[in-house]
Amino acid sequence: MISDYPGSVDVLTQRVHCEREKLLRIAALITDVVDGDARFLPTARHYDSLARDLATELDGIAALAAGRKGDTISWDRLNRLLERAEKVVIEAQCFLESVLYRVHLLDRGSGDAADAFLAYLGAGSQVRHRIVTGMSAGSASINHTLDLVRLPFPAVTVWDLPVVAHEFGHHLVRELRHVSGNDERPLKRFTQDNLAAEVRFRKGDPQASADADAAKLRLEETAADAYATYTLGPAYAYACLVLRVDPTRAMRSPTTHPSWCRRIHLAAAVLRAIKRRTGRQQYAQAADCVEALWRSMTDSPPVAPRTAAHVARHADVLVECLARHAHDALYDAGSRPASIMECLTADGEVSLPSGTTPAHVVNAAWSWRLGEWDRFSALGPRVNARALKLICSTSGP
Repeated sequence: MISDYPGSVDVLTQRVHCEREKLLRIAALITDVVDGDARFLPTARHYDSLARDLATELDGIAALAAGRKGDTISWDRLNRLLERAEKVVIEAQCFLESVLYRVHLLDRGSGDAADAFLAYLGAGSQVRHRIVTGMSAGSASINHTLDLVRLPFPAVTVWDLPVVAHEFGHHLVRELRHVSGNDERPLKRFTQDNLAAEVRFRKGDPQASADADAAKLRLEETAADAYATYTLGPAYAYACLVLRVDPTRAMRSPTTHPSWCRRIHLAAAVLRAIKRRTGRQQYAQAADCVEALWRSMTDSPPVAPRTAAHVARHADVLVECLARHAHDALYDAGSRPASIMECLTADGEVSLPSGTTPAHVVNAAWSWRLGEWDRFSALGPRVNARALKLICSTSGP
C-alpha cells in the first residue's frame, strides 16, 4: 500500500530532475561520440552550453514551484521550457546520427563536401556563425535551434547542393549583417517591409492578420530563392526543376511557399537583374536557359504581366540588397563550366581553371547532367564523386 502520495510540487520537481538529467546525459554522449573530432567540436560545445542553460532554467522552475507550492505559473513555465528542450533534443539526435554516420564513412565523404560548400557560402556572405549538417529522410531543410541543415539521407550529392544553398539563404535572412556593421538585418528587413506593405494593402480585410504568418514565410522563401540564385547562378533553378517541381502542380501556391511557377520566374528575374547591374550577358543567357527548361517541362501559361512585374520588383530589390551586403557571394558567370565539365569526366588527376569555386563546380555538374541526359544513369555516380572531391579542394580562401 502507498501511504504517502506525492503532491504537485513533488511531481514537478521529479519531472524537472528527469528532464535535466536527460539533457546533460545527451551532452555527455555527444562529447563521447565526437571524441575531439575538430569537424564536430563547435557543435558539441554549443549543445553542451544549451543543455546547461536549460538545466539551470529547470532548476529555477523547481525552486519557484517549491516556494509557490506548485502553482499554475510554475507548470506553465515548465511546459514552455519542455517545448524548447524537445526541439534541442530532436536536433541533438539528428546531429549524433550524422556524426556516427560520417565517422564510419557511410556517407563516402559527402558530409565533408557539404561542410566545405557551406563554409564557402558563409565566407562569401561574411557570416561567421557556423552551420551544422545532419541527415534527413526527406529533402534538405534547416532548423534554427542548432542552426542545423539536414542533408538528404543516405548521402548528399552535388545535385542537391543548390537546395542546400537555399536553406543557407534562410539562415542569411536572420544573420546577414548590414555592410556598415550595425545590427540591422537587410534580408529580414526585406521581409518585414513587404509584409507591412501587404498588411496595409489589405487593411480592413478580417483575414489579413490570419494570413500574415504565412505571408512572412512566403517572403522568406523568396529571399532564400534569390540568394541561392545570386550565389549559384542557374544551377539553383535547374536543381528545383529537375529534383523538386511537379509540372502538373507548378501553378499551385502552398500556404507557406510561392508557387513553383513564381519561384522559377523569380530565379530568371534575379539573373536578369544581375545582368543589368553587371552588364555581363552571361547572366541573361543563363536566365534564357532557365526559362527554356521551364517551358520544356511544363504546359503552364505565361506569367500574368502583373505577377511578372511584381516578381521583377522583388528580384531588383533583393539583388541590390545582396550586391551591397553580400557582394562576394555573387556567382561569377563565365566560360569555366565548359572546361570544368571536362574535369568531371576525365580520368586521373585534373587541373582546374584558375579561380574555380564550388559554385563553378556545381554549375558544371548541372550543365553536364542536362547536356548528357541519356548518360546520367551510367556516369552520374562517377561525376558526382569527382564533383564532391573538387568542391572540397576549391572551398578554401
